[in-house]
Amino acid sequence: MAKYLANELNEAEKIDFEQKLAANDDLNEEFRLALNAWHSVENSDNQGFDVEKAWGKVAQSTEKNLTRTIPLASRRRFTFLKIAATLIIVLTTGYFLSDYTGVIEREPTSIMHVASTEFKEITLPDGSSIKLKANSTLSYEEGFGDMHRSVELSGGADFDVQRNEALPFVIRTDRSAVKVLGTSFDLSAYPNQSVELNVREGLVNFTSASNEDQINEVAAGTRAILDKKAESISTQEMTNDNYAAWWTGKLVFENTPIAEVAKDLENTYSISIELKGDIRNCPLTATYSNKSLTEIVELIQLTFTDSDIKATYSKENTLILDGKACTN
Repeated sequence: MAKYLANELNEAEKIDFEQKLAANDDLNEEFRLALNAWHSVENSDNQGFDVEKAWGKVAQSTEKNLTRTIPLASRRRFTFLKIAATLIIVLTTGYFLSDYTGVIEREPTSIMHVASTEFKEITLPDGSSIKLKANSTLSYEEGFGDMHRSVELSGGADFDVQRNEALPFVIRTDRSAVKVLGTSFDLSAYPNQSVELNVREGLVNFTSASNEDQINEVAAGTRAILDKKAESISTQEMTNDNYAAWWTGKLVFENTPIAEVAKDLENTYSISIELKGDIRNCPLTATYSNKSLTEIVELIQLTFTDSDIKATYSKENTLILDGKACTN
């Protein structure tokens, strides 16, 4: 906190502190008390400013015991005008000092949700619920739910959007845009892959980011795919629910070629699968519930015993399935 007030933090450290400040009411109150203490520091009229001495006054004026003391790297001296400028910026919120020349820029507060190895369930301020897939991020600016309902997605997510006809819900990815009033759908938008939309309920406006004037209305029970170049959108009827297996835990196959099974496994477990040999057309009929990828591969091997399917991993963490043409 002392380094933030003295403008000693780098940009990344500033953002980290400001996010903690926005999320923690106790820290926010402690910071408010610290700001009040800055105003009462003695010898502040255009004289040299001792940061360590000032922090001592800040600590004395706070009513709470600090569980951790922040050491100051050095007794650097700043003019009072520079410190005062920093305080004014903080008190007005959302403004940050770009350098010591007094140039001030407006930066909106952004809230980001990140799912790393497992999916994450999120409830947005408007009541919409989201399941965020592994290796995905969702972010939105301040005012969500009141002034706007726009989010940015990188990766995959399942949406249950609360209806609000006065404030449409908009999702932007690097190559697409989705606009709804209130509905349920699944959106996959990973870098360097086609964008896939599966609509369960309602109607969804789906467009390319490079041509938002051309709106594609996707109805419930329809899958829409935007190609990798973001040039064209194709649609087809949804024939199974395996697109949602990453959060439902259920995979159903009915005489499904292994080549298509592999695509569903890739989507469910966020892994690349390479097929070798002659197993691509082997038809699989099976239902897997809450199984790991390793367990499913072992069951597939037992299903096609004559194919002698081997499973290995490459250095790039790609699962390789190799085997002979199936006879059953």
